[in-house]
Amino acid sequence: MALRRPTDDEDLFSWTGTILGPIKFITRIYHPNVDDDGSICVNLLKTDVWKPATKISHVLEAILSLLENPNPDDALVSSIAEIYNVNRVKFIKTAKDFVKKIIIHVIFAIYRRAIPD
Repeated sequence: MALRRPTDDEDLFSWTGTILGPIKFITRIYHPNVDDDGSICVNLLKTDVWKPATKISHVLEAILSLLENPNPDDALVSSIAEIYNVNRVKFIKTAKDFVKKIIIHVIFAIYRRAIPD
């Protein structure tokens, strides 16, 4: 993704941006609509639905909506979708545990970069 911020003379609320596909998560996420490779299954981004005139705000809103409300009927990871459908409490606990695990790895990576060997 490339963004160009406005110059001082331009409207600060008008940014120019380009998203080069495919859209993927870099950090692993526990979600039925995001696979281990980081690919995301959002209806708006599907080839038969996508339109060049689609605004980036709509894409970001669709991703945010999917993150908040998984779509197990269109899952990339069926095992996570099944847990989401059958045992929502387990799904939420596993997702929280996954986030904690990822945060620990990120903090450790930052720490290692900050303190040279």
